[in-house]
Amino acid sequence: MPADEQPTADWLDAVVPHHPVMLSRMDMHTWWVNSHVLEAAGITAETADPPNSHIGRDESGRPNGLLSEWNALALINYIPNPARTPYRRGCRMLSWRLTRWG
Repeated sequence: MPADEQPTADWLDAVVPHHPVMLSRMDMHTWWVNSHVLEAAGITAETADPPNSHIGRDESGRPNGLLSEWNALALINYIPNPARTPYRRGCRMLSWRLTRWG
């Protein structure tokens, strides 16, 4: 990858075609998401940049999978809270029981 090239949703789609994927940069100010996330959040070429944030776009204006700053990240708030999923509750219950048993 050339130094000036940015990652895109298409790259993630090629690797993980059937599941939503979100990856954050170390500073947590830029997120790289795949097309599943963009679609589920309703982020399209017509979606305006949120205040003080940026939706990365390709040459045609289509979102490219890069979301910068927190207001852009807030657009993808559709993702379920993992603390409320049955899997997460099961893991907590198992952890609690294992801790009790020493």
